[in-house]
Amino acid sequence: MNTSYITFYYVRKIFFFLVTLLTELSLLIVVFTTKDIRHVIDAVMLLIEESAFIVKFIFFLLNFDILRDIEQMLHEFNSYKLESSDIKQISENLKLMTFLRKVYRGSCLLGSVFYSVPPLLNKQIVYALPITAYLPYNIDSDFKYISTFIGEVIAILVSAHLNTLVDVINVRLVTLASCLLQVLMNKFEIIGSKMKKNYTEEFRNCLVFHNKILRFIEEIEKFYRYISFAQLTASATVICFSAFGLASVPFGSGEFGICLIYLVNMITQVALYCWVGHNMRALSENVGRACYMSQWYETDIDTRKMMIVFMERAKRPVTLTAAKMFPMTMTTLTSILRSSYSYFALLQQVYSEK
Repeated sequence: MNTSYITFYYVRKIFFFLVTLLTELSLLIVVFTTKDIRHVIDAVMLLIEESAFIVKFIFFLLNFDILRDIEQMLHEFNSYKLESSDIKQISENLKLMTFLRKVYRGSCLLGSVFYSVPPLLNKQIVYALPITAYLPYNIDSDFKYISTFIGEVIAILVSAHLNTLVDVINVRLVTLASCLLQVLMNKFEIIGSKMKKNYTEEFRNCLVFHNKILRFIEEIEKFYRYISFAQLTASATVICFSAFGLASVPFGSGEFGICLIYLVNMITQVALYCWVGHNMRALSENVGRACYMSQWYETDIDTRKMMIVFMERAKRPVTLTAAKMFPMTMTTLTSILRSSYSYFALLQQVYSEK
């Protein structure tokens, strides 16, 4: 690999990490020094999201070797001969995920840019900034204001870019795992229908393929288990504060639109994790049924025995979890939204009393 590229890679990584860390520290100071509850809530919301991102970023870098193993496994899957219908189905699923990825990342980056608009329109505050953060100096000139404003916008864009990048890699990998499960189901359904005599060998190839898929999913979970845990634990609170910010600003104002975009992006972020995990689990539940729907009655006795053992094994669905604690399913998403609403109702009550 080119030496200049490696140098640029590490310099960029260090720069991104330092920008995020400095933003984190400045928000932390605001939380403990500011008495205005509105500013504290804004700072806490960004602080939690930034903290979750730092945890995700650290585990992403620490588990980079696992990502290389996943890439190697994908090369092995690429060596399998697939039917044209399987290739078409995989392509359609990946196109859908590519479209969703572009919409999601575009929405997050657009929301990050719009986050800097309300301070520019605020005529009541001189030198208003996008982030309520601690600054070690006073802004008493246009030069300091413009420099600080641009720096905060860059920090927001860096966080949005890297955070969504980690998310979309997970979505793509889990989608590939779901596609491979669908290919396996297609292989099972045609067993016994072809004019082949050695059904035992054909079924054994399917078992080998299934075991590789399970190892592939296991590596995905090993790589993302703490990353997804950090995202899930942070999402409930972040969604709560986003909803509170939405309820505390005038309807139809610029701040209302920004809060709405931010809330939608936060819900979408955790929903992507749960949605792809739920789809993969649903497909794994149908693997045993696909084996049963094959023309097993046309196979020999040895193949039938292996099918019975396999169908018993396939009764246990494959589930991605966050740190072996929370299953990545739509039920978990519903629980997060329910908890967020409970926190929101409590926070709104406390704020209205004050």
